[in-house]
Amino acid sequence: MRKVISMMLSIIIAVSCLMVLTIPASAASYYIRYPANGDYVIVPEANQNFAVDVSGGGAAPSKTSIGLWERNGAESQVFTLQRVGNWYKIIYKRTGQVLNVQNGSAKNDTRLWTYPFDNTDACFFRFAQIGSSYLIQSKVQPQNYLIDLDNARCFNGSIIHLWSAHDNLSARWKLVPVAKEYFPRYDGPSGSLITAMNKIDGNSSYSYRSKIASANGISNYSGTSSQNTQILNLLKQGKLRRPEYPISKPNPTPTPKPAPLQPSSSDCFPKYNGSGSLVSALKSLGIDSSYSYRSQIASANGISGYCGSYSQNITMLNLLKQGKLRKPGQGNNGTSGGIITNSSYNVEVSNRAKETTPHYMNTQGNRSAAALNTVIDQFNVTSNRRYKVDSYTYCNIFAWDCTRALGAEIPHWVKDNKPVSSYTIGAKELNANATYNWLNNYGSVYGWRKVNASQAQDRANSGYPTVAVWKNTSGGSGHIAMIRPEGNGYVYSNARGPVIAQAGGSNYNYANVSTGFGSSKMSSIAYWTHD
Repeated sequence: MRKVISMMLSIIIAVSCLMVLTIPASAASYYIRYPANGDYVIVPEANQNFAVDVSGGGAAPSKTSIGLWERNGAESQVFTLQRVGNWYKIIYKRTGQVLNVQNGSAKNDTRLWTYPFDNTDACFFRFAQIGSSYLIQSKVQPQNYLIDLDNARCFNGSIIHLWSAHDNLSARWKLVPVAKEYFPRYDGPSGSLITAMNKIDGNSSYSYRSKIASANGISNYSGTSSQNTQILNLLKQGKLRRPEYPISKPNPTPTPKPAPLQPSSSDCFPKYNGSGSLVSALKSLGIDSSYSYRSQIASANGISGYCGSYSQNITMLNLLKQGKLRKPGQGNNGTSGGIITNSSYNVEVSNRAKETTPHYMNTQGNRSAAALNTVIDQFNVTSNRRYKVDSYTYCNIFAWDCTRALGAEIPHWVKDNKPVSSYTIGAKELNANATYNWLNNYGSVYGWRKVNASQAQDRANSGYPTVAVWKNTSGGSGHIAMIRPEGNGYVYSNARGPVIAQAGGSNYNYANVSTGFGSSKMSSIAYWTHD
């Protein structure tokens, strides 16, 4: 009997010692769990084709920002969990630095970066289980902030930051053990895939190699030397996926458009902690609850066609309860003109085949001539080393950079004719001629449509992404340029064509089509525009 009582007391004590994370807004509680120490890829529940990523990858220096990127097996997406008491260090495996809350600041929209471990609260996190995912809690006082994905939107460069505790989709993360996803790195001297596979896994059969090839985006495996070399190279880099964890297929829908950055608290109405309807909530906060003002609020928060429906009002009420309901007149990101400002950016990426991280972005529904000019001008096409002529010209890279920042990507990389991130296995790069073909064959799928030259100028004057593109049918280089709003002394005319910005044999921030393409090509130039 004493043994039974002792066991019961032990169980009661053990249960009472379990720690929980309580979400104030919903009063829900979630048990703190302790994942095994080891290497993980951290992926959002919202879209597991993406992962937490160190910007720029490689041996990133201190204070390198953390964002979201498509999963690619790179070292920039591998983090080591190391438990210290009831908390964890999340170590960037490539450099040994840790995931750190910038400046140890506990407030909404505080970003994360890599930083040398200094044993402050900013270096520690813990995990509360929610279903098969985790809420990742920061130790920074008052310990009621979580790692959050901005609006749960998944695209390359999505913002990851702290936000006050909640259990919505944007705060839910999954831990994928790296050891399960990839084979161990092969460091041996052999140039034979079979020898290497026997060394690290013990199975080098043809059927198993076929499965490995398929999991790594190598189709129609037949055991050729080039296929085996491709697999071996991945194995030597530690990036060879096991057959059980194949590369996720690219999303068949267009590349998601960048979501606005989280507004500052001054851009939003005060947080509402009560119950009831949207109208009563607004009234209790002393806010105009009239239909006309609610329409303005809806528009400021990206809710189009407001008609006072239940679902629209609930959406706004939920934002109000989170302290995220934007005030009218703030624009879609708390700034004028629909410009989204990214505080961590790089528009001079020296590897031209890799994406830039733009400083300024603009999205569909928020177009203006000023916004289009701001997006184009940030790339400094006449002086940016990224577009400097060497053995090649880079008109397609400039168009890629601009359209990505406008949420209307004309891709440089495609796989199965779908836009994908740089160096995706099985993807190919598009030059200007191939871009012309892609727009003709697939542009309409991704929101692009053909217009004539004068319509192209009108569209650009209204802020819509618009391009001019010419195909060289003789086999030489084609050309593509951004149409920009008239200004700076440049206007449209039938003889000179629309106003453009371009990289190429000559780089212009302002010119006319006749100057950038040559008058002889005017009749064979195609114009495309996007909403």
